[in-house]
Amino acid sequence: MMGSTSAPNEVDASTAEPMASPMVEIRGLSKLFQGRRHEVLALDNVDLDIGRGEFVCVVGPSGCGKTTLLNILGGLETATRGTLRIAPPTGGRPQVSIVFQEQGVFPWMSVLDNAAFGLAARGVGRADRQRVAHEMLAKMGLAHFERAYPRELSGGMRQRVNLARAFANDPEMLLMDEPFASLDEQTKLLLQEELLHVWEGTRKTVLFITHSLEEAVRLADRVVVMTARPGRIKAVVPISLERPRDVLEMPSNPEYLRLHAQVWEHLREEVLAARGEDMGGTPQ
Repeated sequence: MMGSTSAPNEVDASTAEPMASPMVEIRGLSKLFQGRRHEVLALDNVDLDIGRGEFVCVVGPSGCGKTTLLNILGGLETATRGTLRIAPPTGGRPQVSIVFQEQGVFPWMSVLDNAAFGLAARGVGRADRQRVAHEMLAKMGLAHFERAYPRELSGGMRQRVNLARAFANDPEMLLMDEPFASLDEQTKLLLQEELLHVWEGTRKTVLFITHSLEEAVRLADRVVVMTARPGRIKAVVPISLERPRDVLEMPSNPEYLRLHAQVWEHLREEVLAARGEDMGGTPQ
C-alpha cells in the first residue's frame, strides 16, 4: 500500500507480491528516446506483472509513456534497459495481436477477409479461417456485413472488424491502444459491452491503454496508474466489480463510483504535473 492513507483494497506496485506464473513480467523497464537536441526519458524503472487471462487497463496523463510501454510489449520498440518476459505461445498461436486507435482495416478487402487476415497470414486454410472469422463477426454483430467493404461501414463498425480480427487470430495476449478513443460516446459504450462479452468467452490476457477513467473501471480487473513523464507506476487499483458486467448500468453502481474516485485521486496530481510541464513549468 502507499503508506497508511491507501484505500483498503489498493495495491502499491513496489510492494505487491508477484503472482504465480504471470503471462508478462516487467522489471526495471526504462526507455530513453534520443533526439537531436535533447533526450526524453519516457519510461523509468517500470515493474509490472500481468496474469494469464487478466484484463489490465493503464491510465495516465498525456505523454506519460503508456503507448511506449505497449509498443515495447508488442515488439515495436526496444527498451533502453530492464527486462521483459512474455510467456511463449502455445499451440501455434501468435504471442500478441495489437489493436490501435486508428482503424487498421484494409479498404480493398471485404469484412470477412479483413477478419480472417491474421489467420491467412499464419497459413490457416481458407475454409477454416473463414469459419473462425464468421463466428467472430457474428459475436461482434457483423454477421450480415461479411461481404461489405470498409467504406460502407461506420467508424464503430470498422473498429468491430478490428476487434474481430484480433480475437479470430487467437493470440495469447491482446494489446489495445485506445481503440475506442475516436468514437462517439454511445458507440463507445456499445463497443465496450461487446468487447467484454467476447473477452469473457475467451479470457485472453489484455493490456488496454486508455485516457478514460470510466472505460478503465468498466473493463479492467486492475487499473494501473502511471505518473507524469517519465512514466512510472504510481498505483495499481484492483477492480472489485463482479463479472459479467453490464457497462450501461455502471453509472448507478456505488462501487463503480467509489473505484472511479479512487483512481482519479491518484491520477489528478499527475495530470496537474503534466499540465505544468506542458505550460513551461518545472517538470515533476
